[in-house]
Amino acid sequence: EIPTGAYLLRMVPQSVFNKKFPNRSYRKFVGAAMLRLCLGYIFLLNVFVILVKATGVLDIFYDVLALQFISELDDIAFSLCKLDVLGKQLQRACTAKLFQTEFEKQQFRKTRKASIFLKTVYVVNLVIFL
Repeated sequence: EIPTGAYLLRMVPQSVFNKKFPNRSYRKFVGAAMLRLCLGYIFLLNVFVILVKATGVLDIFYDVLALQFISELDDIAFSLCKLDVLGKQLQRACTAKLFQTEFEKQQFRKTRKASIFLKTVYVVNLVIFL
């Protein structure tokens, strides 16, 4: 989730988003990407707690496997909705143009705020993984 959130924040500028979706809020898009980043960090924090508190290797394996399954539930539910397993209304919502849009690779224009934020995210990731 962390790489996807950082990629979305970096590669989808407000001008391109507003051209493709003039009636959608860019703030909500940024909020969703930020929540994705938070979800990734919470997952990493949970893995760290599991590693610290575990008494055996199998405990670590099963706990991390359960965490991975839980983190994939939203993707599974989204796929089921697209297949009309959970109803027509959810299928229409999940197959909307919004979810099928591909953004062209953008040249990243460095604004000071965005550059500082993304560099901070990358440094935090580096520190956490080391």
